[in-house]
Amino acid sequence: MVCGSKCIILDEVTEGLDVESKAILSKMLLEVKKDKIVILVSHDLEFIETCADFNVFIKDGTIITVSEKADDLKTLYSQYMQSKGGYNEVSKGNS
Repeated sequence: MVCGSKCIILDEVTEGLDVESKAILSKMLLEVKKDKIVILVSHDLEFIETCADFNVFIKDGTIITVSEKADDLKTLYSQYMQSKGGYNEVSKGNS
């Protein structure tokens, strides 16, 4: 984040982090995004809620929605999972 670029892309940056490290990272991103474009790819909706200005929900390469509120993203994700049979259908696909 200190390399001087104007855009930072982070992919699943919270994977494997403990609660304290996530909080530190969130504070860093809130500071960095004042001067840079930060693109954050994550399934961690709670983390996204703490540091995103707007959200793009993508499923199978298709943009489902663009939202300025994390709550809208959580609601959309919940509705999508319910319409697909929830986590059980996802689990069945992996068997």
